[in-house]
Amino acid sequence: MRFLTAFVLLAPLLAAAAQTPAPASPASSAPASTSLTAYRNDTLRLSYSYPGDFVDATEMVGPAFEASLGQDPNAAMAAKCITLPFSRMQSGTGRIGLIVLVRADAGCLKKKFNAKSVAELAQGEAGGLAASGAKTSFGKPVSFEVANRPAALLQGSFTLPTGQTMQAMVTCVLDQPDVACWQFLSNTAAGLSALGAYPVTFDGSPATPLVPASVLAKP
Repeated sequence: MRFLTAFVLLAPLLAAAAQTPAPASPASSAPASTSLTAYRNDTLRLSYSYPGDFVDATEMVGPAFEASLGQDPNAAMAAKCITLPFSRMQSGTGRIGLIVLVRADAGCLKKKFNAKSVAELAQGEAGGLAASGAKTSFGKPVSFEVANRPAALLQGSFTLPTGQTMQAMVTCVLDQPDVACWQFLSNTAAGLSALGAYPVTFDGSPATPLVPASVLAKP
């Protein structure tokens, strides 16, 4: 999976959509004050809550994903086995925010994913971004658990040719037999932290922040 490559294509489009001046009050990293909307995915057996003012980003994310696959020698397999069932973006607020859920279909890919695979998938995202020519600053994946499921977090930033710096995060969770990865993009560190903190519920488990506060890098 090398979907972060598409972020290089998405960032200028998102910036254009966020030209409305930002509100006077600063963005908070605490999501509790935001009205949330629930998204349900029966295939992955999960529900995810996100800001209610985020709008559907399918028409923007889909073409960017397809364009990024053009740089991948395994593009045909990726297009068939890696899907983007959910994408939302913050629009017209003077801020940039993007949430994308990616499913890696284990059966289609003919793979048996495990905890090590989750970290490798997250690490592959940074490699794809660097290969696109962007100036990147990412650490190594941080392993943790979400609802007793192995997970990995990759967090960092990249600079566009225009000089604009974007904050990016990938969180991959082993949801046997598949892997679910959330891709987050923001123009502020605080905004990125807020996106990572919204709750997810896997069937049979209570709602929990996708990325615990103890795992998130502080803005």
